[in-house]
Amino acid sequence: MTSTRFVFAGTVSLVAAVLAACAAETAPSDEEAVVDESDLTGSCDVGKNCPPALTLLEAGAYPRTTPARYANVLISPPGNQPRILKTATSGTLRLARNDATLVLRGPTPGAPITVTDILLVEVRSPTGGLLTRGFAGYTGGKRLTFFDTELRRLGGDDARTIPAGAIDLGPLLPKDGVPFKLKLSALVPSGPSSISDVVADVVVPPPPPPPPPGPIDPWDPRSCTGAPITQTEARQKFARGALHVDLGRVAIQAQKRACSDVTGCADWAPLPGLPYIWRWSDPRQGGLSAFNLLPLPASENPSMASFDVRPTPAPHGVPDPGLWMTRLHLSYLTGADGFDADLPFSGPKVGEWDWDGAYNQSWVGPCTELRCPGKDRSYGGSVQFKTEESLVTKSCLRIVASTSERWTSKTGQDEYRVLFTSRY
Repeated sequence: MTSTRFVFAGTVSLVAAVLAACAAETAPSDEEAVVDESDLTGSCDVGKNCPPALTLLEAGAYPRTTPARYANVLISPPGNQPRILKTATSGTLRLARNDATLVLRGPTPGAPITVTDILLVEVRSPTGGLLTRGFAGYTGGKRLTFFDTELRRLGGDDARTIPAGAIDLGPLLPKDGVPFKLKLSALVPSGPSSISDVVADVVVPPPPPPPPPGPIDPWDPRSCTGAPITQTEARQKFARGALHVDLGRVAIQAQKRACSDVTGCADWAPLPGLPYIWRWSDPRQGGLSAFNLLPLPASENPSMASFDVRPTPAPHGVPDPGLWMTRLHLSYLTGADGFDADLPFSGPKVGEWDWDGAYNQSWVGPCTELRCPGKDRSYGGSVQFKTEESLVTKSCLRIVASTSERWTSKTGQDEYRVLFTSRY
């Protein structure tokens, strides 16, 4: 087939008409000039198994008489039809991720693309059908058109040097795994011409940072971690001369489950109150007690975790300053009642805080201020807890205590557990 150059005159619409009438019969198709110079002839997924850099068009320099075929685009006005210097088509590609893209550059990282004059980029289907196209390079301020459709400039200025990274093919590429091929062509209106290597870098944005971790369930031991606080570290929280220091608000949760001697225990379920033993005196029966619940503190109720330092009595009831111990108070008020627990800094292992079952060391009943002073303790109740988990650090505390109430039928019991947490 021989090549014929068309000289168009008149309006753009006339150019379009002539192209439509004659291109199929006498003008060679640019498909005939395809020379597969791409280093990627097989299929691959961009962002998954494609090479990180793909040479799509190799460099070349040509004398004026070399280009023989015309491209099916026009430089308008006046409607000049550029020749194809060199063209290449890639293998079949897919985007492994919709945010993956291909960014063009010259032969080395950071190097520009140089072309005399136009780099035409086409996205085609695997069978050759045109999906979209655009261009970069020099047109002297004129438009590049395909029939009556103006091609979009992909990046860079109207110049023969295209900076590395100026052409991001992402907006042109089909998404959702749709296959495509890239066809790149160097075009020149007339005169000596050249093209540098055109390399596509695969660019995949880093994955987004993971969402911030949600709050850890306070029942999970990971909600408070660290080394147990020592006596020395605890005393460092006190002001000089002080025997009391508030640590921070204490939060309290409770759960209950039924346990049968025969069928085992049900799942834990939330409980709206703190279980305690209520004590009172009846003239006929003497001292009585019953299991009861004190409402848990709401956000508006006062609550506090605090440290006290007090002497431990030595023999004969004389305080020994060398035996002064730090104790932990957990207190809250709800309505006209309150709760206060006084836990000694002693236990089977360092840092564990044991519940003292003595009536005077835990208090539930009428209370007007945190720590329920003695003037309020005319009558009331106390907790009968056993320490299940216990950790008090320099910045948080988490204590799980338990108790139970035997059924009157003697066939099982209700089990209770209470969680005390604080950060300070």
